[in-house]
Amino acid sequence: MNRLSLQLIIIMTAIILIAQMFILIPSLSQFHRDEMLEEAKRQLYLHQVAMLQGEQAGDLGFVSEIIPSPDKPRITLTDLNDQPMPAYFNNDDPTPIPEHQSSTSISHAFTGLMGWQTAPYAMDFKLDELSKDDEELIKLGANIADIGVVTLIAPPNFITASIRDYFWRITILVFALVLLVSLPFGIVVEWLVVKPLKRLIESVSNFAKSPFNSAPEWQNTDDSIIDEAYSAVVSLQHRTQYELTQREKMLELGYAVAKINHDMRNVLASAVLVSDRLTESNDPRVTQAAPLVNGAIERAIILCKQLLAYISTPNNINIERMNMPDLIDECRRQLDLDIQYDGPHDLYVDKDQFFRLIFNLLDNAKKATATMISITVWQTGRSTVIDISDNGPCLDKTAQANLFKPFKSGRTGATGIGLSIARDIAHAHNGDLRLSRTSQSGTEFRLRLAHHVIKDEAKKRWWF
Repeated sequence: MNRLSLQLIIIMTAIILIAQMFILIPSLSQFHRDEMLEEAKRQLYLHQVAMLQGEQAGDLGFVSEIIPSPDKPRITLTDLNDQPMPAYFNNDDPTPIPEHQSSTSISHAFTGLMGWQTAPYAMDFKLDELSKDDEELIKLGANIADIGVVTLIAPPNFITASIRDYFWRITILVFALVLLVSLPFGIVVEWLVVKPLKRLIESVSNFAKSPFNSAPEWQNTDDSIIDEAYSAVVSLQHRTQYELTQREKMLELGYAVAKINHDMRNVLASAVLVSDRLTESNDPRVTQAAPLVNGAIERAIILCKQLLAYISTPNNINIERMNMPDLIDECRRQLDLDIQYDGPHDLYVDKDQFFRLIFNLLDNAKKATATMISITVWQTGRSTVIDISDNGPCLDKTAQANLFKPFKSGRTGATGIGLSIARDIAHAHNGDLRLSRTSQSGTEFRLRLAHHVIKDEAKKRWWF
């Protein structure tokens, strides 16, 4: 049987046992009361017999052959005015009445079950309780109607044997109920849930190994939630196969573009040499047009570099120690920005790719007119979080929708590749990059990486 089914059986058994305990404890008290009530009836019956014998003998002392004993139960009687009445061996029993106990006391029933009672105890019963189901008691003697309260005096652990027998009968019944409920429940779960889940897991595992293989036919057709999950997996597989096919096409196109880009850069390099000579021309019209040509060529070179960087974003990374203060200093020098850093001295990442990631974010912020950047590194749970915030303007909804889409920048003349490359590098580090907030006071990006990126203790925040 699967571990899940076994766990469910254990849970079901525990629930049944707990529920039975809540039922058993009050029932022990009720059983204890019923047994004591029956004993009080029996003792009252003996009292009436002894009284009748005394009347027939003409003896008003109610002499009885029953000798009082501390190991046997006995009764004392009180009339309707709470005055003592003689019982069948009261005159021979000078023992004082012990401490009274409530007939519904759970603790007293429990001590009786465990055999922990050390002294006799007394319980009071009204005559109505004793005679309502036994009308013959009234016929036994003339003074029965004068009795108000019957006090049963029981020796220690008087009820232990009976209540233990009751307890074990209930316990056996509970375990029989557990077997009748939990085992069939586990078998049903194994058949209807665990086995379909195993087939679903096997399908997902096969899909992970070979995404282009078709999913096997599903055997269940009962429209259960497992069937819905399998349908969702099949739909995901078809969509993933389509996306992978498109990505393969894009990969082939990327290789072709990279080769064309390489040749284009050579052409542009030659064009730069020619454009530099245009500035030395004696023709004023050529001299006036030369800066425009040079600007266009430089933008084309930058575009080629960005396109090549986008295509060459790696999937495999080389983890090593990165000195963060050195990275921040290099970004300050190249971008001329006020950058504040709060975090550990070292991070364990791919040095070159991580520099590209941070530099692209900072460069994007500068192009959005930000003048001050704050970088904070901290840990939460099993993640390392890097917040990069600036004092730039708020991003509009269109810019937010196209934020990480290449070639869809909201700024004129920009390619929108920088943030896309940054997110790809984050994914290569098994992390993620997203926009966490944007307002008139600035914009913040949150980079979430694995916990082991920081080897030493870092700043921690309790609210995440």
